Amino acid sequence: MNKRLKYLYDRYVADTATATEREEFESALLNMNHDADLKVLLEEAFDAYPRDTLPTAEADAIYTHILNRPQPLIKRRQTIWWLAAAMVLILSGLVVALLRYQNAETTEAVNVAHTERIETHDRREYVILPDSSVVILNEGSALSYAKDFGHADRIVILEGEAFFDVAKKKNKPFIVKTARAQTRVLGTKFNVKANNKTSIEVTVTEGKVQLEADGKVLGVVHAKQQITFDATNATYNKKSVVLTPVVAWHAGDLFFNDTTPEQAFRSLENKYKVRVHYPEQLIGYKRLSATFLAHEPLSEVMDAIAAFYNVEYRLEGEDIYLQPR
Repeated sequence: MNKRLKYLYDRYVADTATATEREEFESALLNMNHDADLKVLLEEAFDAYPRDTLPTAEADAIYTHILNRPQPLIKRRQTIWWLAAAMVLILSGLVVALLRYQNAETTEAVNVAHTERIETHDRREYVILPDSSVVILNEGSALSYAKDFGHADRIVILEGEAFFDVAKKKNKPFIVKTARAQTRVLGTKFNVKANNKTSIEVTVTEGKVQLEADGKVLGVVHAKQQITFDATNATYNKKSVVLTPVVAWHAGDLFFNDTTPEQAFRSLENKYKVRVHYPEQLIGYKRLSATFLAHEPLSEVMDAIAAFYNVEYRLEGEDIYLQPR
């Protein structure tokens, strides 16, 4: 085993590598001279990946599938590339999902064609699910659900943080799955924070929810209560909390989803303490769908809205006047 490669690997896995070391390690993965070492590291990484929901036989089959995947005869470098890519994906915690998708013989392969997935990057997203439940998805998060959501069940998969306002559906519980636990509700408002694969934090603002892990009920959480679960040592804690700091990340945001001009401008007036003047025939009935974060100034919001309605605006004190371009 190349000692330098092993050193870089250990630093990379522990997330303590410098930017230069990360670049060196990722470049080394593509070096044909590290073929044997790369296979060893791949095996170590795969063995270390948490597979509590993946049967051992299936996991071993997937690993064999990686190493024995057919390659073009003249493409030895492509073999190295595949192993390198598999290594990077394992280290980023994504390989099991990817390989499930690529291995059509896996019994629980993910069918992307039947799944909706919403990812946020530097903005928050306002999502209305088919059952009319509302989800505010925080920056850097992802939400997945079946395209037939609501027919047989109501299950979503969350990576990151989101606030849920769940529509009540008798006999159809709403389930939020994260890496190591799931939250079950009938109708309520709550915040779920699962920014890593080992812990989850659920805070209820209205109603009640039930947190489950490994088939066991950890606790029932009521309004103004919070439960946290740490999967590394299987411990959890429930306590009363002040809600304001928990939901502050989306407080003050403006969310418009197929919103009429009248409703949109009323929200603007309430948030920015202004009055919007416009002739109805100028705007028409074009509905607005957009998200504006709490910190965005009025001028930027109005720039976007004016562009959407194809009008000009002028601000005079606390009054906003819309006019034709």
